[in-house]
Amino acid sequence: AEAQAIASRIAKVGAPWSEIAILCRKRRLIGPIAEALDDAGIPVEIIGLGGLLLRPEIVDTVAWLRLLALPEGSPEANVALLRIAQGPSYRIGLRDLATLARADRAARVERASSGSSAASAASESPADTIPSDDSSERVVPPADPGLDLRRALDGRDVPGLSAQAWNRLAGFRSSLSSLRRVMDRRTMVDTIEAVIVEAGLWGVVDAVGHENLLRFLHLAHSFEPLDGPRTVESFLGYLGLVELSEDDPAESTAIANDAVQLMTIHQAKGLEFDTVFVPGLAGSGSSRIFPDRRATGNGATVAAALPHWLRLDNDGFTAPPNSRAEEARLKAHVDQQQTYEELRLLYVAVTRARRRLIVSAAHWYSGPQKPQGISEFYTLLLSRPDLVTEAERAPAATENPEMQAKRRRQQAALDARLAPSIPTTPPSARSKARRTPETPALFDLRVSVEQRSEPAPLALATTSVVTFAQCPRRYEWSFVKRLPRRPNPAAAFGTAIHRWIETKASGQLILGLDDDERPEQVAQVDQESEFGSDIGSDIGSNRGSDIGDAAIDRSPAEANALGFVALEATRWDRCQTAFLSSPYAAVMPQRVEAPFTLLVTGHSGRTDVVRGRIDAVYERDSVIEVVDFKTGRFPHDGDASASVQLDIYALVAVRQWGVIPERLRTSFVYLAPNGSADLVVVSTDWSAEAVERAGDQLADRLSRISAGQFSPHGGPWCSGCDFASFCSGAHGTSASRHHG
Repeated sequence: AEAQAIASRIAKVGAPWSEIAILCRKRRLIGPIAEALDDAGIPVEIIGLGGLLLRPEIVDTVAWLRLLALPEGSPEANVALLRIAQGPSYRIGLRDLATLARADRAARVERASSGSSAASAASESPADTIPSDDSSERVVPPADPGLDLRRALDGRDVPGLSAQAWNRLAGFRSSLSSLRRVMDRRTMVDTIEAVIVEAGLWGVVDAVGHENLLRFLHLAHSFEPLDGPRTVESFLGYLGLVELSEDDPAESTAIANDAVQLMTIHQAKGLEFDTVFVPGLAGSGSSRIFPDRRATGNGATVAAALPHWLRLDNDGFTAPPNSRAEEARLKAHVDQQQTYEELRLLYVAVTRARRRLIVSAAHWYSGPQKPQGISEFYTLLLSRPDLVTEAERAPAATENPEMQAKRRRQQAALDARLAPSIPTTPPSARSKARRTPETPALFDLRVSVEQRSEPAPLALATTSVVTFAQCPRRYEWSFVKRLPRRPNPAAAFGTAIHRWIETKASGQLILGLDDDERPEQVAQVDQESEFGSDIGSDIGSNRGSDIGDAAIDRSPAEANALGFVALEATRWDRCQTAFLSSPYAAVMPQRVEAPFTLLVTGHSGRTDVVRGRIDAVYERDSVIEVVDFKTGRFPHDGDASASVQLDIYALVAVRQWGVIPERLRTSFVYLAPNGSADLVVVSTDWSAEAVERAGDQLADRLSRISAGQFSPHGGPWCSGCDFASFCSGAHGTSASRHHG
């Protein structure tokens, strides 16, 4: 009822939807609220990976992946198949599925019986016999593998199966075979793209659904397992951990659609909205939603928590508790700290609202076996009648409404099953009517993945596009085939400088990072990481990209404590001096480390997405200046990568932030380049025509990436490429002259 009440209130508030946010303390609240908004016809965008996995188009995509990758007969594979079979693509009813299950069960019994008879007759395998008490031997029948609906669907002679089901199963088997071939021959990301195409998901969702699918593709592109290759199985394992966790992994998502923003409170830091809803201020005793009373911070009782006596901020607890009194004192301290943390989250939630704040609570939620009632935070807000008005308070139902609704659905399903089925049209006529050429299809199941000419949309980081502009072959080996690369300390140094500039710009104090602090060591990028490319020193660090995200986000002091590779502290001094003497040091930026999601529609009509993060945006002399700070050297002549990066930033500023092109300037700010102590600014002023031209060029590059056009583009930059030693297109002579 709480979710429906929120949806009803939002409908009354009305558009613009993007100025409305719902901030949840627990991620499990997101699903019911999103469903209520969908039912009310209100567009909703779920921020965060956990919420993304709840969207129907993503659930369908994951179901296909589980069907392809999980062992035959596993419960997860059967559940995935049931969702696909009963979905709009195939519409196979429960009656036909029950017929298939009975056929599979009968086939298994027959195989088990024949296997037992054969084993008894042969008596050749000691492993299949178990001695009994009288020293005779009995045959062990084969283990029952369990119900396997996939095997049943592959059958041909199943009595009692309707003609419609057979027709739809033919399309399903064709799609499944095509996807299996793709998974066997191509990469994990290619398999996911093929699933989106073959299942027709892209064609049946709106703009928000397109954004969700692109976010999922971007997640797959950036996924790196801790051990072993990137496979569908390892990716599913990661998604399973995300689904189980209450802590949503961070995701930089810009608001690209006019939709209600649904997220956890943690993800709302730094954001503001006209209207904010905060549900779930419910719970008493140990079962609470907001505040959360889970004892997760006590290292004496929770294995995942770092014990206080091993922490620098130990609050006087320097040794493990050795008595009940000490244990009680530690528990009271941890509980108090937990309360402070929950109060801090409440402060974050209520201060996100510019004009209107609505908090709510329900008596019943999924999980608890008794009514929750309002929480102490709800009571705390009511203690200010000059600011807060309680709209209504309903008594608690005697039983969980969710269980009541479940019983009603079960009874309705039973009634429908017992009711006689009287079709008004013969099955063959209905099947023929649906398959007439004049009837528009939702999507064509008869076309296999290999036959489709239109590839799935791309979801790329800025650095991927920049790398392609410099050398398509380098892009292929870095982000498609993902060959190993050398460590790149320059990228880590650039990240440390960016972190320092971000701290100065935002006015925040980060522990261990002082203005006069010199780095003796910075982080070394691991050799197995995809982020060790020399691009960090060629075109500077881009922390919103594949490379920049991996360059370790630490202050120099933190890097020093970890004991990585040493660099001269004088270089740090030169970069600091260059920035502090620049006009940017005295100006408060409009945006710092601003994430963006840029949608690019090409001539074919396909929409791709480019993500990234912009260092800073300033307004000086009525000009909006988008700045990217560089700690590396100047780009070589003929290197198109630098201009592509600024092209993307200009498109973001104009298309997403609404900046007038004639007021826009994009700048590379080089801090102490080539060993000097100077500041060099390379700027570009924009016009509407230039922005339009940049958009066309970006769409063309994305089209060539999608088409797999990866011919090498040699030049002086080849000298810093990890693949130059075996690349046939490497420009070794020119590189030698440049560096010699």
